[in-house]
Amino acid sequence: MSEPDLTLIGRTVLETRDELRLLRNDVAGMRGEFAGMRDDQTVMIRMLQAREAEIDLMRALEQRYAGLRARMVEFEQRLEKLETAR
Repeated sequence: MSEPDLTLIGRTVLETRDELRLLRNDVAGMRGEFAGMRDDQTVMIRMLQAREAEIDLMRALEQRYAGLRARMVEFEQRLEKLETAR
């Protein structure tokens, strides 16, 4: 059997180590991007929840207004009946 080429083995080990270092840097960068995306997602969820709360409040106010308006119509009808009864 022939003797292995130590230069080739050494160069391969060094190249592999460099590639591994680059890969680790890429993974670290991706983790940072994912964390940022999670933060953005959290902010967007909170904004949507705040908007939903505003919409719920507006619906409640609309329902309250509709109830008051119905009572006002009822009182107007009662008043009209009282005036015609006189």
